[in-house]
Amino acid sequence: MHTPIKKISPDYVIVYGDTSFSMAAANVAESIKSKIIHLEAGVRDYDYNVPEELLRIKIDEMADYLFAPSDLCICSLSDEQIKGQIFNSGNLIVDVCKKLSKIALDKPKRKDIPKEYLLLTLHRPENVDDESNLKLLINHVKKVQYKIVFPIHPRTKSNLKKYNLEIPPNVILIEPVGYLDFLSLLLNWKIVLTDCGGIQEEAIILKKPCITLRILLLGGKRYC
Repeated sequence: MHTPIKKISPDYVIVYGDTSFSMAAANVAESIKSKIIHLEAGVRDYDYNVPEELLRIKIDEMADYLFAPSDLCICSLSDEQIKGQIFNSGNLIVDVCKKLSKIALDKPKRKDIPKEYLLLTLHRPENVDDESNLKLLINHVKKVQYKIVFPIHPRTKSNLKKYNLEIPPNVILIEPVGYLDFLSLLLNWKIVLTDCGGIQEEAIILKKPCITLRILLLGGKRYC
């Protein structure tokens, strides 16, 4: 049985990132008069089509203490009407990724994964919920002359079935994996193709090449 957070009445609530869960936590904290600490504050795409953009802006507006991962993020916060105190904490994922990647190096290699491969992740609603966008991305993947390991997100899997799109023969589908197993895949790839912001960060930390998957609509045409 869970104790209601209102009964606990914490002085502070730590909110990490910019997901819907982060926004929910911030709303609950505000409703019970707890001070909000926002980790990963000030991150901006400057693109309101990205669902997280409005969430992260709103959480930053609500927060009492904002821990930004970089000076650039602090500059973004300085340009906005922010009431809270701002600090540069550095990027926390760097510490986590470096520490756990050492453990992931010792994990046995999966027998169903080839020696050389590209790694693919695809889950953002704007990429996989739109039939035309998903079809365009799959067609691009089909042209890649490498084996591609694809831990498939439930949303993507559902939409591939919904739109009757076939997985190209060069793609090896696997079920979603835990963080250590995923780091093991990251450490052994040649290139990662992803629409995930967190994986872009991890690629930089591990010094691996990364291609970000986005769809642009220009002049009525879609470009990947």
